[in-house]
Amino acid sequence: MQTKIQICVVSLFLVIPVFMLRSPAFALTPLISEPVSPPEFAMFPMERYDDLAFRIAPLLAEGRLGQDSQELLDLAQLIVEKSVEIDVPPSLILAMIDVESTFDPCANSVKGAKGLMQVMPRRILGNAHVDSRFAFRGHQFYDPHWNIQFGADYLGYLLERFGDLDVALTAYNQGPTRVAKKLRRRTFRGSSYARRVLDREKIYGTRM
Repeated sequence: MQTKIQICVVSLFLVIPVFMLRSPAFALTPLISEPVSPPEFAMFPMERYDDLAFRIAPLLAEGRLGQDSQELLDLAQLIVEKSVEIDVPPSLILAMIDVESTFDPCANSVKGAKGLMQVMPRRILGNAHVDSRFAFRGHQFYDPHWNIQFGADYLGYLLERFGDLDVALTAYNQGPTRVAKKLRRRTFRGSSYARRVLDREKIYGTRM
């Protein structure tokens, strides 16, 4: 009888981990949720947000995003929405796009950063998720709507994790693991990247 109980207990410990891996509730999830394309914009009070979107659209037209007024306005509205969602000014997202890609939606770095906000899909979503969901759709990371959502959501995650804008911007550029090590060792001194973004943010802030 005692032997049977021991066998049952051992079997239970072997089965539970398999169940956990198969269960969606215990599955490994990416740092941020996958955005939906095309994006569904949240409704904001007209007097506060519509005018801001119309101010941002011409700034986007100065870059390499074409001259389609409706497309530019949609992107501007997305920037407004994401800025409210992660609690940063829209001018900061514009500054990041400028510094990262100079508004080139097809920008690509040797390290694998893609699009307007130079997102790194494997860093954000994990290798398995990218390989399974985007094996033949990697071009979607260059889509301005997707790219802005990925970049803004990732910045929002870093802001929540580190609780400091300068640290979050540095982590966006250098990677959160590297920045976390610097913080633990008390060797974090900010970065030239964060300073460039914040300098550009001031310029865009005055133009909005």
